[in-house]
Amino acid sequence: MTNENKKQHYNIGLRSPMTNETIIVFISTFEMYKKEKSGNKPNTLRIITFGKEQRLKKATYIKIRKGYTKEFFIRKITDKTKWINHWIISWNPNDKELKELNK
Repeated sequence: MTNENKKQHYNIGLRSPMTNETIIVFISTFEMYKKEKSGNKPNTLRIITFGKEQRLKKATYIKIRKGYTKEFFIRKITDKTKWINHWIISWNPNDKELKELNK
């Protein structure tokens, strides 16, 4: 995978062209993605690098990708909690997907 392809895959610290909001991107397994998108599991638990942690602190939206496919959803982050070496990132399961950020 080339460096350019890696940037496209991870899309870390993106800004929405529509709202200028900061979006952080994570990749989920197919099983977890289904639960997260449906709202049955409105959070994700991650161990992340220091650099990504700094981007997470600034992020207002989370983009979850279904594996390395093009399928994803975006939600507004409602809480970020650091517990030991883990980050728990939560969103409101009742929020509808933000279509304007999906561009």
